[in-house]
Amino acid sequence: TVQALFAASGKRKSQPGRTFAPLVIAGLALAADLHLYSTGQALAVRADLPLVFHLALALLWWVAGDLIVHLPRTRNTSSTRHGLTGIAAGLLLLAAAATTERYDFGPWQIYPLAAVPVLAFASRLLLPALSRIQNAGLVILPTAFAVTTLLLASSAAADALRPWLFPERSAPQGRESHRLAAPGEAGGIVDGASRRLPREVDVRFRGQVMVQVKAHHPGLFRSWMESPLYVRTSTLTLFESDEVLSPIRSGRWRYDIDDGEEDHAIVLRDSKNRTAHLYSLYLSRESAERIPLLAGSETLFTEAVYEFADDWYQLSPPDEITRLRYTATAPLLAPLSDADVTRLLPRDRSRDSGIHLGLPPSPLAARVTGLTSRFDPVDPLGGIRRFLDEKTRYSLRFKTPEDSSPLESFLFGEGLGHCEHYAAATVLMLRSLGIASRVAYGYAGGIADPGKRILAFRDSDFHAWAEIRSPRGDDWIVFDTTPKSPATAARPPAAVTLPAIEEALYHDYSDYVAAPAESGFAFGEKIAELIALLSRHFFLTTGVGLALLAGFWRLLPGRTRKRPDSGKAAATAPAGAALPPEFLRELERVGERLGVPRKPGHTWREYLTRIAKVASPSDDLEAAVAYYYGVCYIGKARDRTAEDRFLLRVRQWHEAQRAMDPSHS
Repeated sequence: TVQALFAASGKRKSQPGRTFAPLVIAGLALAADLHLYSTGQALAVRADLPLVFHLALALLWWVAGDLIVHLPRTRNTSSTRHGLTGIAAGLLLLAAAATTERYDFGPWQIYPLAAVPVLAFASRLLLPALSRIQNAGLVILPTAFAVTTLLLASSAAADALRPWLFPERSAPQGRESHRLAAPGEAGGIVDGASRRLPREVDVRFRGQVMVQVKAHHPGLFRSWMESPLYVRTSTLTLFESDEVLSPIRSGRWRYDIDDGEEDHAIVLRDSKNRTAHLYSLYLSRESAERIPLLAGSETLFTEAVYEFADDWYQLSPPDEITRLRYTATAPLLAPLSDADVTRLLPRDRSRDSGIHLGLPPSPLAARVTGLTSRFDPVDPLGGIRRFLDEKTRYSLRFKTPEDSSPLESFLFGEGLGHCEHYAAATVLMLRSLGIASRVAYGYAGGIADPGKRILAFRDSDFHAWAEIRSPRGDDWIVFDTTPKSPATAARPPAAVTLPAIEEALYHDYSDYVAAPAESGFAFGEKIAELIALLSRHFFLTTGVGLALLAGFWRLLPGRTRKRPDSGKAAATAPAGAALPPEFLRELERVGERLGVPRKPGHTWREYLTRIAKVASPSDDLEAAVAYYYGVCYIGKARDRTAEDRFLLRVRQWHEAQRAMDPSHS
């Protein structure tokens, strides 16, 4: 395609159908592109791209389609038209990247990689007289710096304006801030971490990766891929009203020494299960207020963890830590069906009582109880699912009427809601049936890289679901009633290729000590600091690196060669393939008048063979081509008198052809 872009320009005949075909190709490519991005298959860690990105990609497909349709037959195209169209599409892609969040690479990596190919092509097209070294030093490198600076500035401006232009995106749903308690601090049963169900919803996601989970055992990862995986971050149990849910506040620190052993492990759940396997989690400091843990996790490897509420844990990293990782254990994932959970429930639930059965102090509780009394007592979970399937609809954009509460409108009104409404309504119905339950928050579904055994959860994977307390009271069973629609997070992980985790950038909180300088030289930490230093001084380090590379290139063996003598250079320079002598250009013009244009890539002897099919060339033309080959490739001295003679012979031959056939005038 690059070779075709620099083909000689020529007249193109209008051919119906062949102009329409590139538009069809571009349209099909655009449809496939939109589908792949909407389903998360194209670029898993970057979503919600602007429309201009997809349109620019379609524009590039039009350029490729136009070349594919036209070049195989005529080999003539307008390099300027296709080239400038490609440049414009590339710049649109760069502009789209400037306003899109990136989580796998930093801007100092993305922008030069994206800008240099566009600039190299543009400078080659617009400034063909420059040498490669001049092109790189005077055009590509300075312009890449300028483009990078411009795009970084526009990206910073977009970040600054985003909270003002899109306030609903500035605070992702369900991620309120909570103060981390000091060691030994206690709190009441109801904390300020209450959650008010939203009355007006217009949720949009940025595709930001929030947490990554890595399995250390292949069997554990295989179990994750077979069904939806739930990573719990927090729970809410108390219905203070129809709209407000609160946690059961624990407010206590748990230490490694609590079990009598200094093994750097805290037991979260007593279990006799001997098949628990290790897994690690990678997240940012902001997520330390609700550390994600797989549902059913048994052990957390750390010196201390703060139990904020029921199954809601927090870490307290020092200020200098921006990314952390920790390790825990969990058994193989073995989800239960509704029938299995129903068999585990006690037959007589009328005597069961407790805080996990509380209903809101409002008329809504009586309405829910009256609703569930009509469900089949043999299959209560199936009754809940059937009611929600028939009466409700999942939506990320709706508004609750003023005369109704969110749950009342969801169950008995318009029936619109997202995962939070499904979870809270399910818990209400479960408790009205005497089944102890709670609302859990976290991540579900995700995207998985089987080769690296990593799962990544984005902000769009944030989820809420109901959990049922096991009969023994030592575990919680996931009961998710949110519909399995494409917009919801509860689905088996999609297999993609994820960027490798840069381990050096994450502090291992399981083994973290407050003073790392005293523990010796940390090689990984130094590498991370070096990468951060290079990213902050990209222009300086790139310039120094290019200078060193140029010096090394000059010192390579074989770079110093003898220059040809001035006589030979003068003889061969004007006769290069890029600038043939005047008699050959005259031959090309005559051939076009005869209806035989010279195709790109054809040699002059091949061109004479084609001309011979419509007109008999003289022996002087064969001699002219032989003379050109001798000067161009053998290094013979250039003869101006001979070139003038060949030019005269070509014109005389043309006049003779016109005399025999006046139609070729």
